[in-house]
Amino acid sequence: MTRKITIVAVLVVMLVFWGMAFAFQNEPEGFRGLKWGDPPGNMIPCGSNQGMELFELSGDKMYLGDAQFYRIRYAFWNQKFMAVSMFFENEKNYDLLKALCESRFGEKSFDGFGQMLWRGSVSLVVLKYDIAESSGMLIMADRLLFEEYTAEREKMQAEKAKGDW
Repeated sequence: MTRKITIVAVLVVMLVFWGMAFAFQNEPEGFRGLKWGDPPGNMIPCGSNQGMELFELSGDKMYLGDAQFYRIRYAFWNQKFMAVSMFFENEKNYDLLKALCESRFGEKSFDGFGQMLWRGSVSLVVLKYDIAESSGMLIMADRLLFEEYTAEREKMQAEKAKGDW
């Protein structure tokens, strides 16, 4: 009986730690009133990129706290809100966004090579900064939609390259 209890306790501990590895605090479920998976509605189309339709929001606030953005783009795939990209310039904005993200999202899943990543069960958050260009971006995305999109893109690329070998 003690052995069964020990095995169950070990499994519970493993599940708890496994769940923590795929979660971070305050995971976003969308951005500025849009939920992941929502259709674009009456947003302003502004192009496409690699199978994603890009939109802007009329009258969008170009800031998050004190950090300023010069562009915010909303990405939709298969008519579903998949991600938002916020573009900024200068190290001051990067430092502000880094502090905001660390405060809001807690422990990072990855930190290196000019980017930080928070990977959860619902969302991905990436903060990138290029010192040489003095610019960066904050990206928030629906993790499952992004993974489906990436798998489809990889499949399309593999099919396209099939005859090139």
